[in-house]
Amino acid sequence: MHNKNLLIVATTLLLAIALTACGAQNATAATESAPTPVTGPISFTKDVMPIFESYSIKEGLDLKTYESLMAGSKNGSVITPGNANDSFLAQQVIDKEMPKRGPKLTPDQVQVIINWINAGALNN
Repeated sequence: MHNKNLLIVATTLLLAIALTACGAQNATAATESAPTPVTGPISFTKDVMPIFESYSIKEGLDLKTYESLMAGSKNGSVITPGNANDSFLAQQVIDKEMPKRGPKLTPDQVQVIINWINAGALNN
């Protein structure tokens, strides 16, 4: 009986160690594949513009340059520097209304746009 209990304990320990190792590998893989969120100052050129370029967000806006983006659309301004809550563009990406075709922006990409607008929507 003693040997049987010892065998059960040993098997349980080995199983626990194996499951822990698998969990650690999965956590490492998830961390390595997840995009790195932008921290610190947001750069229009390095952080925001690549989002617009990769998603081809056009929707009646000319997003080729900072100046054209800030000029807005035929309906007026789409960005209120310093206030993402009052910015049409931010609300469109938050509500997943933009882009209309293709995959939606990731939560990290949306946050980059919000942070950039809230920081004053600088041309940097």
